[in-house]
Amino acid sequence: MDNKTLKTIQQTELGILEAVTDFCEQEGINYYLDSGTLLGAIRHNGFIPWDDDVDVAMLYPDYCRFLEIAQNGLGEKYFIQNHNTDDHFYRSYTKVRLNGVNVFSKDMEHWDVNLGAWIDIFPMFYSDSDQDIRRKRRIYKFCSALQEQNYYRSCLKNSKRTLRNIARYVMLLSLCVIPMKLRKKLHSKLLDYIFSQKQGRYLCRCEMIIRQFSASCYEGKVCYHQFEHLSLRIPSGYDKVLRDEYGDYMQFPPENERGNHGNLMIEFTDDQT
Repeated sequence: MDNKTLKTIQQTELGILEAVTDFCEQEGINYYLDSGTLLGAIRHNGFIPWDDDVDVAMLYPDYCRFLEIAQNGLGEKYFIQNHNTDDHFYRSYTKVRLNGVNVFSKDMEHWDVNLGAWIDIFPMFYSDSDQDIRRKRRIYKFCSALQEQNYYRSCLKNSKRTLRNIARYVMLLSLCVIPMKLRKKLHSKLLDYIFSQKQGRYLCRCEMIIRQFSASCYEGKVCYHQFEHLSLRIPSGYDKVLRDEYGDYMQFPPENERGNHGNLMIEFTDDQT
């Protein structure tokens, strides 16, 4: 995407992030800048120059509290998107979407989901063993599969008929024998099991996959760091978190490894222009 579009997307996401973090501070909900957003805060005091999304993590009790009250608290300007609120959304985490400003790639423009500009909210769970984490990774993958057939059906309806998508959709059709209401209930029960442990050696972030970190990195005093014009929460052990995920994170990657979501477009659908 061109630099102007990227900057517009970043500024739109920054507005969502500010609204969400202000709300969390007011309601006593703990959150942490996460992944590339945490890296951007430490290395750039804001967005990684080529990054096009925002990542926030919450311990599961805070995540549940956020889901309970965020839609009413943030109001109609935003949409809290997850498998419970959007039938065709197949991830097992949450996006906060800005209504009236769509951000999407060309192959997404006909998807039957809310496409508002977004930030990601990832839940985190405790664990004490690698074996437990491996088991929960398999369960988490199955949780996504409970919803994925809706996603692939949308792909096939809108001209993205690759062999992989067709094969994946056919394989996932077997889950259609389970009624949607029951699938959602099963999805929620499995996530409750994944997140059931209250303390442990590890904290694991649930995104498209499960990544594990030392729980001690998220303990101790509340720490804040600059992100653009904001001062936002980061893990107390941010250095170890970033080294575990990125290695020598202060070193810029080669230009051919500076990835993002691709050629995104932004579309204003109401008076937000």
